[in-house]
Amino acid sequence: MRALKSKVTSQTKETENKEKQIEELNEELRNINQEKQDLETQNNELRCHANEEKKAADEARKEEKQMKKLSDKASKDKEEMVQKCEHQIAEMMSTLEKYQQENKIVAEKEKEIGEMRILVEQSESRSKMEVSADKKVTKLERKVKKYENDISKMETKIKSLQDIVDVIKSKKTENIGIQTELEIQHSKLPITSPSRKRTDIGMKQTQKERTTTPNIRVAPKTPQLNHMKMDVKTPEVPCTPVLFKTPTAQTPMSAMRTPQRSILKNTERNSAVKKEE
Repeated sequence: MRALKSKVTSQTKETENKEKQIEELNEELRNINQEKQDLETQNNELRCHANEEKKAADEARKEEKQMKKLSDKASKDKEEMVQKCEHQIAEMMSTLEKYQQENKIVAEKEKEIGEMRILVEQSESRSKMEVSADKKVTKLERKVKKYENDISKMETKIKSLQDIVDVIKSKKTENIGIQTELEIQHSKLPITSPSRKRTDIGMKQTQKERTTTPNIRVAPKTPQLNHMKMDVKTPEVPCTPVLFKTPTAQTPMSAMRTPQRSILKNTERNSAVKKEE
């Protein structure tokens, strides 16, 4: 019995140990299954990622092929553009040479235009000078005409003065003749009384007062020739003689003098004196 009991106890202990081992194995199984599931999920994820990478690689290959095509096309376009640029550069160089030649021509033309402008300005200045000179000439011509008119007026006045002087000379000669006749008659007469002498002296004085001419001061105003020099010779006009108490037959030297400017005034008086004469 004891052996059986010992066997039973040993067997129970073994069973218990076995059960513990089974439980441990079950737990390991569970852990393994869990790990398996995790690995499967990871595997699935890796497969998906691999598929995506394959797709990306395929797309990259396609893009690479396209990029190669584009690079080939770009290289061809580059060569064509280089050729076109070289051709355009050659054309631009030729056009630049033409422009340089044209610029030289333009510079020459501008110089000619500048010279022409200078000539035009000089001609304009000359024309302005000519216009101003013409204006001055017209003004001077007007002044000359005015002076000629004044000179003609002066000549007429001088002629009138000459006529007056001639009249005065003729009257002077008449007075001299009358006085000589009176002196001759007086010398022929006999000696008379003092009263007779007084009457003769009074007669002589009255005759002298009648024969004496007033001092005429006639002065027509002469124009002042400031702007032009004109050689105009004034005719010699004798001055009015002054009768002395003892008249003589000699002509005064002042009659041969030219009239002064102070004498040539008051033309109205001259005309009035001429009318009275």
